Amino acid sequence: MNSNISIEQKVKYFAKTQPDTVAIRHINESGSEYDSITYKKLYQRALAVAYHLFDCHPEQANSSLVVMLQPGIDFSVTYLACLLSGLHAVPVKAPDFMNVSKSCDFIRYVIEHSQTEMIMLDDETLSLIKSDALLSARLETCVVINVDRIQAFDEDKLNSIVLPEFDHHRINHLQYTSGSTSKAKAVIVRHKQLDASLQYSAKAWCYSPLSITVTWAPHSHVYGLVCGVLLPLYSGGSLILLATNDVVMNPELWIQTLAHYRATHSGCPNFGYELCNKRLKQTNLSRYDLSQWLYAVNGGETVQSRTMNNFAQLLGETGFERETCCPAYGMSEMAGLISTKTSARESLCFYADQRGLIDNHVIAISADDPNAREIVSCGTPIGDLRVVIVDPSTQDNCAEGQIGEIWLHSISYCYEYLHVDANQNQGRKIMDNRLYFATGDLGFIHQEQLFLTGRLKELIIINGKNYHPHDIEAGVQHCHKETEQGVCVTFLIDMAEHQGLCIIQETHDPLANSLPEREKRIRSSIYELFNLNVLDIVFVGIGHIPTTSSGKVQRSLAAEMYMQNKFINSKQYNIQ
Repeated sequence: MNSNISIEQKVKYFAKTQPDTVAIRHINESGSEYDSITYKKLYQRALAVAYHLFDCHPEQANSSLVVMLQPGIDFSVTYLACLLSGLHAVPVKAPDFMNVSKSCDFIRYVIEHSQTEMIMLDDETLSLIKSDALLSARLETCVVINVDRIQAFDEDKLNSIVLPEFDHHRINHLQYTSGSTSKAKAVIVRHKQLDASLQYSAKAWCYSPLSITVTWAPHSHVYGLVCGVLLPLYSGGSLILLATNDVVMNPELWIQTLAHYRATHSGCPNFGYELCNKRLKQTNLSRYDLSQWLYAVNGGETVQSRTMNNFAQLLGETGFERETCCPAYGMSEMAGLISTKTSARESLCFYADQRGLIDNHVIAISADDPNAREIVSCGTPIGDLRVVIVDPSTQDNCAEGQIGEIWLHSISYCYEYLHVDANQNQGRKIMDNRLYFATGDLGFIHQEQLFLTGRLKELIIINGKNYHPHDIEAGVQHCHKETEQGVCVTFLIDMAEHQGLCIIQETHDPLANSLPEREKRIRSSIYELFNLNVLDIVFVGIGHIPTTSSGKVQRSLAAEMYMQNKFINSKQYNIQ
């Protein structure tokens, strides 16, 4: 079969060649199989939903459909139905009982921004959004379709459906970015870009019809959608779905499911592995067999070698190997994966002199040197992907050993944003007659592997020196055991009367008597590590620091909230 083919054509092919193979299993919070569907039934169900979309609303062809469904099989069905009917999906995270208000705010933004007139939801989502008057009012102006109310069609009728002609240049879906450094943007992902990404990713991670994938990443994010849902179906393997909240509440459910189904592929951001390390360290995991797990993908945020070492140690009696840990780098604008570890050997770590990094120079240093900063490789670029490291001020190639902005060129580059003209798209760059994406990420290349050091927009510049926020945040969290439990965020305050470093740290008790002593330790640690004085430290309760729905800290929003004095429930010290 031609490998350069679309996801819906792949599913149709597997529906014919392996009709009885289970495509998707949905596991509930107790670890039991809630639902399952074969490839044949998956394609038939997608056709039925496509028929409903196309037949009932033919004037909406080539427009968008906001897909607002709870985790489960219906999301994959609806996504495929959009492609079959000529619509393009706009995946959003459906509200859940833990955070209805925040979810509804973002959904309203997506509906307004995408100018969508059609919404797909389910019974559970419909009941949750009734509590939000603004979203409920907005939905009254849209065509709302309840997937739980779409009836199945007989096989003869399904086979008679005439579908729109396939076009590789047609929009596949709109992928909203995480919004960690700015307002969420809608990346336009076309068929040819997604097809290339899926083809490259399948090769990099050795996917086949024998692959078994467990995913609990939200399907509204690029990793959860492309790598968690589409890639297993593109390869003809089996997909095991867990709800994100179920795993966050009970991380052993992930381990249990991996072992029960003998999964070969699974992954999450670094925080998911850290969650297991903290919550399962007293749990006897030796009864689980994880020897079949080949790729434990770690991406979406900074990969910490310490986290993966501890995770491998945690699973030491399960057959899990440290070499299974697989750092990866991806983003919406590249339709998914950019680089990853592709060999069986352990991930490459680089120990850089912290004193050189503040001047954008990469200087190797001994791992046990107190000035050493460990940077984990994100692996090698996949497929046709070309990486160059560029000086963001001159847009010239950086010399070897110099940190610069990461620019990417590939067929998978999604170079369009919704409602953004090409000449206003600051990420589009031309070099050597090639179209590149200026990622805004900083890093360097060593031994043909890509290393990330931070974000250009989040770079803290003090006295002409460059400091990466996550380095400072790591210094904060390692100086006291209490600070390891919550999120930390740091940013630069630059006003007429003040300029300096601000740190906000979550804690279980933001009014504890021990806070003054902890503040002194933080100040001492940051000065010792970076020779920096801290202007202000604020302790807040757990969950007060703003994050995206994928768990990324929103530093810009946190700084804005600080300036507006919105952390009002905390005890604030201002030792100048």
